[in-house]
Amino acid sequence: MEEVDKILEELGLAYLDLYLIHNPIAFNNENVVTDVDYLETWRALEKCVRDGKIRAIGLANFNMKQIERVMQNSEIKPSVLEVEMHVHFQRGKLVEFCKERGIQVISFSSLTSTKGRLLQTYGSKNEEQNAPKSCPSVFEDPVITEIAKNHQKTNAQVVLRFLTQQYDVCVIPRSLHESRLRENFTIFDFELTNEELKKMCAIDQNLQTVHMPAYRHSPYYPYDEE
Repeated sequence: MEEVDKILEELGLAYLDLYLIHNPIAFNNENVVTDVDYLETWRALEKCVRDGKIRAIGLANFNMKQIERVMQNSEIKPSVLEVEMHVHFQRGKLVEFCKERGIQVISFSSLTSTKGRLLQTYGSKNEEQNAPKSCPSVFEDPVITEIAKNHQKTNAQVVLRFLTQQYDVCVIPRSLHESRLRENFTIFDFELTNEELKKMCAIDQNLQTVHMPAYRHSPYYPYDEE
């Protein structure tokens, strides 16, 4: 793939450790949806692995049917799946599906998206009226706050610990502040009790914040199914 060669050149690297298909929906250079099958892209990435340009390949924002389709039509199985996952959208069924197939799940938006992030994912301002007007804050949730106080940790640390302990997923929280980045690393020096895990599981609202409805016309739109 020309894109892979360009990335390697720009980074000055001989190979990439991991490369993901960001979305099953294909776009051209003008950001217009095309009907290119994601299997074509996957096969091109498989060639990059065989050529030594990439060590591992994976998927992002794919649903279970799409993952299974890749599995049934590939020589190299996906190493990881990166998806939206947070305490209000826990996705236990999808995580179990991936575990059974040896796919490591990576959680993005692990601390839940903000309203601004939500609107950005909707493709155009015309879709804003369909976006959730607010998203529950993990920093104000009384259940999380109580657990954080018990462990002398921040709410963010408790949420990240919950995702790693309960579901054994990788978490990739984002922050612009060095102190918070350091906090996000310090989540393996405590353990949540079984009772605390149950309380955290109970606040799942199945609240998916990334929908991209402007692209629902794509035959590979992934967000209507788990």
